[in-house]
Amino acid sequence: MKEEVIEKYVKDYAALLREIREYGSDLFHSEGMVIFSFGIIYKHLNLHGIDIRDERKGELDAIAFLDPKAKKQVTIEFELHSKDFVTHKHEPTKCDLLVCWKHNWKECPSNIDVFELDHFWKDALKEM
Repeated sequence: MKEEVIEKYVKDYAALLREIREYGSDLFHSEGMVIFSFGIIYKHLNLHGIDIRDERKGELDAIAFLDPKAKKQVTIEFELHSKDFVTHKHEPTKCDLLVCWKHNWKECPSNIDVFELDHFWKDALKEM
């Protein structure tokens, strides 16, 4: 995962890793568990006012703000694997942040920040 994505979205990396150590990596078998795990670490992120959307309306999964006073929303899509973004036929120009367990989409457009949860779990568990 790109270091600038971590710096952009994570408030306190050490606190995030401490939180993760309570959970195993066996959580990750579905998109729903990616959302659940994101919820576990959300308080350690620079995101405010997250709103999970109704996917049946064809919207991306969530919106949030990087700054609580900002007007610009960050649009978020959750996927088990980043390549599922393509499989599910989402529009890349409408997504700011892709949260996934594994980042396997080599052709991911540069306008999408990829937040790979596996990166944090590996860091947290190697320090045990």
